[in-house]
Amino acid sequence: MTNLELPHDLEAEMACLGAAMLSSDSAALVVEKLTPRHFYRPAHQVVFEAIAELLNQSKVVEPLSVKAQLEHRRSQEREVVDPATLLEMVESVISANHITVYLDRLEDLRYRRALILEGGALTRLGYRTDLERDDVAAQAYQVLERAAGVPQHTSGRSLAELVYPYLDRLEDKTPQPGVTTGWHDLDALLVKVRPGQFIVIGARPGMGKSVLMVNMALHVGLKLNQPVLFCTLEMSEDELLDRIFANRAKVNLHALLNKRLDEDAWERVGKRAAEMAAAEHFVIDDDTEMTVAKLRGKLSAMRRAGRPPAVVFVDYLQLMSTSQKVESRQQEISTYSRQLKLLAKEFEVPIVAGCQLNRESEKRVSKRPTKADLRESGAIEQDADVVILLHREDVYEPDSPRRGEIDLIVDKHRQGPTATITAAFQGHYARISDMAADEPSSAR
Repeated sequence: MTNLELPHDLEAEMACLGAAMLSSDSAALVVEKLTPRHFYRPAHQVVFEAIAELLNQSKVVEPLSVKAQLEHRRSQEREVVDPATLLEMVESVISANHITVYLDRLEDLRYRRALILEGGALTRLGYRTDLERDDVAAQAYQVLERAAGVPQHTSGRSLAELVYPYLDRLEDKTPQPGVTTGWHDLDALLVKVRPGQFIVIGARPGMGKSVLMVNMALHVGLKLNQPVLFCTLEMSEDELLDRIFANRAKVNLHALLNKRLDEDAWERVGKRAAEMAAAEHFVIDDDTEMTVAKLRGKLSAMRRAGRPPAVVFVDYLQLMSTSQKVESRQQEISTYSRQLKLLAKEFEVPIVAGCQLNRESEKRVSKRPTKADLRESGAIEQDADVVILLHREDVYEPDSPRRGEIDLIVDKHRQGPTATITAAFQGHYARISDMAADEPSSAR
């Protein structure tokens, strides 16, 4: 191989195509796993396309049918391939059972070629001093994802392309994608937290937004056994672990914070430790300078590792950082909000973000918040698919008859109705639980 050539393996390309002409299973696997870009020699790309065309027409893939398809392409004045090449391909196959080896080899070489070709784009990005660092990082991640073969979102499809797949989804009775929250009444309202959604948990300080997010993360990560990314910008890893163990082991949070555990508490913590030690899919990040670009990088890394998160938590929105120069705090928060929504759509993952409310709710007699109280930016309300506001009467009236209750006020629900759902708040266990069955939620 000369210095001008990109990495390739013509023998593996021929063996892969030859196996496809010898076995229908191999042909289906080749077309499913590969694209023309996996083949370095143009003639091999043409043979691959002919095989794919036969499969799309539900025709048998064998040397004679591929030869006929190539002749048909020639009649249309498309690329010409010497039919004798097909015989060479078939003869190069040691065993069709080795198809996975060929596929892995071609994917490895495709990636290396793409990385070399995209290297120029990365170099040019390095010289773009007109771009902010976060923008450069975001574009660099996209370049690497293109090289890795991560599917890129394309915009614009006709109604004709969309209508029948939509009807198929309507007819399909399999459960829709997404995860439940862990609270019966909230799940009945939202059905599921779905990919692409941006969900905002709004509350005044100390009301319980971190507790709610930790509870939901534990439900998804430990009960549903789905990957979770929890970005805590306010608490350290240890502070978050205090709340996790208080919740799961039912140990008083104050005792954990002060490291004063009796024998019974130690026993309960020990029993839960094994459960935690097995939760490699539950990822905690306490980077206090989290940016949207960094979050994109973490999502990309988890996806490349084969563990894309089922849900992402950001606690909380106003603490996010940026290297960009902005005119106002309101504009900065608006940027975060919009970028998180776009990130949720791009990675097809629900993003749940905590958000501080302003003081306006505390000036009201009822003290109940509304989505208009979302602090510093109306863009959050606009971008969010779901807005859940938290309210506890006993924060303002310690002797309230509703002591120990928390209202989950679903004040925006793009896909359905709004409601106020009442749950039990057990702050000493960092836990929010369903109310008793005879205490239904109040819908409005």
